[in-house]
Amino acid sequence: MFRSAPRLVRQAGAVQRRFASSAPNKKEPSGLLESLIAADQTLAQTKLFHKTNLACMVLAPLAIVAHPSPLSMPVDLALAVVFPLHAHMGMNFIFTDYVPGSPTGPARMALLAVTVLSTVGLLKLAVSEDGITGSLKAVWKEPKKEEK
Repeated sequence: MFRSAPRLVRQAGAVQRRFASSAPNKKEPSGLLESLIAADQTLAQTKLFHKTNLACMVLAPLAIVAHPSPLSMPVDLALAVVFPLHAHMGMNFIFTDYVPGSPTGPARMALLAVTVLSTVGLLKLAVSEDGITGSLKAVWKEPKKEEK
């Protein structure tokens, strides 16, 4: 049922639990498409995943604070790329650990399609009038009352 037992990895004095199947492999993807499809296979991709995590933690609050300013659009554009990329790489780690058999086929291809569509949709929203942040802030605004 389980493909691999968890093992302990010692990093910077702390012990982390890691599944053997999620450890980066030695084989480097040959091209950009292969690198996107198997976005959890190398150490460089794992480091990029951690950098996108940091970018999300910095950009999300910055977007909320900077919304009605000229800085809002560049931050929204960065979020439109970073959020789907981070989600794509994270789901690849989940596929590696929990999808039985070889997850390099339909599951990863479908994930890539969803990631591309999400990125395109968020980029379109980012260049729209309110942007991503303005659209999300509009959810919490009270509707304007009509005068009779």
